[in-house]
Amino acid sequence: ALRIATAELNRFLSDLQAVREPPTVRGRRLRLYYMTQYETRPPRFAIQVSDRGRVTRDYAFFLENRLRERYGMEGVPLVIDYRGRDDGRRRPERSGRARDTAR
Repeated sequence: ALRIATAELNRFLSDLQAVREPPTVRGRRLRLYYMTQYETRPPRFAIQVSDRGRVTRDYAFFLENRLRERYGMEGVPLVIDYRGRDDGRRRPERSGRARDTAR
């Protein structure tokens, strides 16, 4: 099973962004922060992004195809998860007051 170092994946991500800029959606450009591999069978990767909603299908296919080409994974099922900056974090209440939930 192929394991690719995070530093190598980050170089790969940087190289791709130099070749083809990430898309702009609603006037804001998608930002790709880093990439890591967290499973080998099947290969699973996570890319930390500014906003998952800005990852277009075309750009996702572009990244997946270049990953397959560079690391010889043609024909191998692989998964790329795009994780937004706020995924898994709760946003604080907008109001400064605590809600009365005890009844």
